[in-house]
Amino acid sequence: AICLVVNNIIQKQSWPIPEAISTILVGIAMGGIAAAFPEVNRNTFQKLEDLSAKQFMLVFIAPIIFAEGYGMKSQQFFDNITRILLHAFLGTAISTLVVAISLHWLPTPPVQLSMAECLAFGAMISSTDPVTTLAIFKEQRLAENGRGHLYYSVLGESILNDAVAITLFGSFVNLVKSGEAVDGQVALRILLEFCS
Repeated sequence: AICLVVNNIIQKQSWPIPEAISTILVGIAMGGIAAAFPEVNRNTFQKLEDLSAKQFMLVFIAPIIFAEGYGMKSQQFFDNITRILLHAFLGTAISTLVVAISLHWLPTPPVQLSMAECLAFGAMISSTDPVTTLAIFKEQRLAENGRGHLYYSVLGESILNDAVAITLFGSFVNLVKSGEAVDGQVALRILLEFCS
């Protein structure tokens, strides 16, 4: 909520500060405030984080996806469905694996993580949010200037990419909680969970 207020003020004042930068600065400020007050402990943040994540998943994700899907021109979406699916599914899976393997095999990692934890982290950061790219595409009127395939490919991929990353992350978190080692049988089970 604080980020929304700060970003709204910045926009109304026409200050040339990107929204991402102001959001990061608000996060740093909140972290500094939390560090200044020792009575705020990790459990307090954990409770807030768990509650926020559940509310976000239940209340905000569905309307956002519905609004994007409703406002999208379905013909352009389905004209680019192969490209969209390839980037959303295969691209997210490859990104997750590359991040996880790179993190797991760091020469001198600061913290030793299991492969399941690395996969969960890889899935978490593989979700892309190309809001700025889409805003630039819209400003440049790519859809009207014969480059609609680019705009709708990025838009469709971003919608499906979130769903793929959330599903993969959930599977890998369950793997971390169970403490199972990653092997062929576990990988097959995760693939079957993903497809169901």
